[in-house]
Amino acid sequence: MFDIVDNSIILADANLHLPLYDKILKMKGNTLSIKVMSLNAFTANYYPDNLPSHIEILYQYKERLQSLSKKNAFFSSKEAPDFLNACLSFIAWAYSFNFDFSTLKDETQKEKDLKEVINLIKDIPLKESYTSKTINELKKQNFSNVYILRRMFTDTEYIWIRFLLENNAHMLENDSLPNKHYFTCSNARTQASIVAKVILENKMNADDIQIAVTSLSDTQVLCQMFDHHKIPYTILNKKTPSNLSQKLILGLTWLKDKSLDNFKDFVLKFYQEELVKKYFDLFPFAYPETYPINQIEYHKNSLIDEFTYQTYQNLEVYTKKWLNEHNQIFAWNHKNILDMINELKEQYPQLSSKDLTTIRQSIDLITQAKPFLRQDKDLDILIDSLNKIQECESPETYQGVLIGTLKDITPLKKTIFILSAEAKDLNVLSLKTGIFDEAYIQDTKLPSLRERIDFQIEQLYKTLDQITELYVISPQSTYQSKTLEKNMQIETYMNMPCEFIAVHEHSRFKTPQFELSQEFADKLYLKHKTFVGSISRLETFAKCPLKHFVRYGLYLKENQDWQDIRIRGTILHHILETLTLKYKKDYVKVNVEQIHEVIENEFQFAKMIFPNKEKWIDAQIQELQAKTELILEQLAYFEKNWHMNIFKQEQKFSYSIPWHDMSIELYGYIDRIDTSKTSFCIFDYKSSDKDLRVADFENGTSLQLATYTIATQAQSNLIPTGSFYISLKSSPVSHKPLSLNYRKKIPESTRIEIKETLDTFTQQKKLKGWAYQDMTTYCDKDNLFTTKKESPSFEELKHKHTEIVTNLTEDILSGNIRPDHDANACDYCAYRMICRNARNEVIKPNRTNKEDQ
Repeated sequence: MFDIVDNSIILADANLHLPLYDKILKMKGNTLSIKVMSLNAFTANYYPDNLPSHIEILYQYKERLQSLSKKNAFFSSKEAPDFLNACLSFIAWAYSFNFDFSTLKDETQKEKDLKEVINLIKDIPLKESYTSKTINELKKQNFSNVYILRRMFTDTEYIWIRFLLENNAHMLENDSLPNKHYFTCSNARTQASIVAKVILENKMNADDIQIAVTSLSDTQVLCQMFDHHKIPYTILNKKTPSNLSQKLILGLTWLKDKSLDNFKDFVLKFYQEELVKKYFDLFPFAYPETYPINQIEYHKNSLIDEFTYQTYQNLEVYTKKWLNEHNQIFAWNHKNILDMINELKEQYPQLSSKDLTTIRQSIDLITQAKPFLRQDKDLDILIDSLNKIQECESPETYQGVLIGTLKDITPLKKTIFILSAEAKDLNVLSLKTGIFDEAYIQDTKLPSLRERIDFQIEQLYKTLDQITELYVISPQSTYQSKTLEKNMQIETYMNMPCEFIAVHEHSRFKTPQFELSQEFADKLYLKHKTFVGSISRLETFAKCPLKHFVRYGLYLKENQDWQDIRIRGTILHHILETLTLKYKKDYVKVNVEQIHEVIENEFQFAKMIFPNKEKWIDAQIQELQAKTELILEQLAYFEKNWHMNIFKQEQKFSYSIPWHDMSIELYGYIDRIDTSKTSFCIFDYKSSDKDLRVADFENGTSLQLATYTIATQAQSNLIPTGSFYISLKSSPVSHKPLSLNYRKKIPESTRIEIKETLDTFTQQKKLKGWAYQDMTTYCDKDNLFTTKKESPSFEELKHKHTEIVTNLTEDILSGNIRPDHDANACDYCAYRMICRNARNEVIKPNRTNKEDQ
């Protein structure tokens, strides 16, 4: 380990100041006689005092470039912070090497345009333009009290490093070469396991370790591994901007551009007003005022229910009040920055040290930018500079292993790990990119690519030479099993065989216990010894107990959007209901205008509430009209040959089942009940082509039709004839012009008329379900219904239904909330992110009494 001399100045990267002071304290007992500085802070003392700051230079560039010719390819970028920063970086780098800008070539159009840009701004003084002069003036000065912590320096930094070393400064270095360890493994996660294993098995002190990672994903995996093994660590380059700095940036963005998107971000982050943002998410066309929803009278429809409408009204009232109380923010401009900061300070009566630093740095930047702020759009450079402050934040405290990048490696720590040391991720060599790329630089007198690569490799090797224990790990493949190539610079330096390390990670994942105590389940689901629920609730439990718990136990409701394509089934259902109420059995004979009137009326209220969605709504109306016409064509054949009358639609029912010392109360709505003088038939509208299977009934996933039938029979004393699904799905039929008969010696063709195909289309819709009586009594055709031989009789149905419902209720009250789901139950489930990998597809059990089967 290197020695630290009293009364010295140590030059180290700002990220390492705290760890370095900690090291000095352990070695010396105090840090009073030693000063730690960054190279930039140290050299700044020798430059002229009146040089403009970084942000002032950018604003001066912006002003100079106003005279750029309109034909210049970079004319549209002349005010963009990224472009101005790129120009500043190139000019500063060029000045560091005493570059003569008059030698820039202007053969291509790009070279001509960039030369015009540079000639306009190159005379603005930069500290780099004084580097050579400053160094010449300091040649006789003795820097023997300066000690430089070895790391990978940039070429511009090394100009000063070389000068200081030539003038008696010292490089803090170790005398011995490192003890090398070169490993390979299967993937990036495995290398994190290897690091943890090496640290624990060798009982290493976490304070003596530093790790160089190449990607955010490597850092995340490493942190997870260290958290599991309780290894302390600190991330050197972690971007953790404070809420205060984020609010300030959003506030300035709002001052620059009062667009709707900026307003929503501003009110959400600056004022924490989620309701105001939600209002303008719903009604963006009203911005910056409110839309008079309260003046629109509610009209019943399938898209927006009355509760949702009342929510919109409440949002309008709240937003209107908030806008009136904060109307001054719309008058704010670039002159009101301090007003915004004062309002921000009121939100933070107690500022943390990090927030105080943010305020100080922000006010410094604002003060420097203020002379250049003449209009709102001038704030863009200030906003960009504030964002860069967040990117440069260092940790406030340090503990344990330091996790950084390759450029953070120094001999400060005894043990260094370099992870993902393959060609793809380990960027040892830095090339010039962007506007001033290698192609642009190659023909100048600036350092060549070869010179810069050699310099970078030299810096890498000299830095690695200072490490006591060096571990390099190079994964063989990505998580997708794509082979990774080794990094040639690392391979050359290590100069040793790469040892494969196989890590067998035992799964530590414990499956959560998805169950409730019976006592808790009783409190959650029972009220006065009564279980109350809809049929869809019981079916939900049968399909997935966890979904039932989340929806009916925790009452987490799916966020429904009236524009969701899945509501079309509900709308079609309501359209048919409206037509049948108005025209009875003649609903299938209505004309196009009558259909359009019903559908238009269904969407009329939504049009009034959301006038900005009118085009989208009109498209939905056209699509639903075409679909309704096809459905009515197919249902016309059924209604013509079906002789029961439509008795009730959306009929509310309740049905009670005594069970032990309690009661099971079922309720719901029946889509359609048809009756004769003695009998009835149940119909349920479905968006899909659903079938009623005995197995689904017996496992509890299809109880609706059975429950509707039993409840109607109990209330009416009529004879149940059947229960069927009416599918609202219309399947196309292809028209074949000819039918060929190959059974004869000479094949014959028979022409198929379009009318025959149309008849096939209209007659193909067969209602699926169960018949409890002879259906031909009430229909002229025997092809209206599809029934199964194994369909139960009504008495058998009633008996099994009681068994299934009581079995489901007993299972619910037992506390079962396991994510054991039916096939396809997760496809459209709003809660699938809750169970995640705990979900388990199972074959649902028969819930009837097996002894009776």
